[in-house]
Amino acid sequence: MEILTKEKFEQFSNELKTQINELKAVMNENSRKKIIKNKELKEYLGCSYSTIEKMRQSNLIPYKRVMGNYYYNLEEINKIFLK
Repeated sequence: MEILTKEKFEQFSNELKTQINELKAVMNENSRKKIIKNKELKEYLGCSYSTIEKMRQSNLIPYKRVMGNYYYNLEEINKIFLK
């Protein structure tokens, strides 16, 4: 058994605080990001670009096209796939 010293406890506490702050930052970033592009949707759904194109063409997923780029509302995508 190892003896817990004040220094070791402070080191552990600092590491834990750092990890918590990193986790909060990631969670805030994900909650703010509501609109995603093709590449992000591909990674999120784990499918190919052609599958996304087919879903767009069959009106399965809602999207907006701005200056040649496709954008998707993540909340709407989640609603569709959670049905």
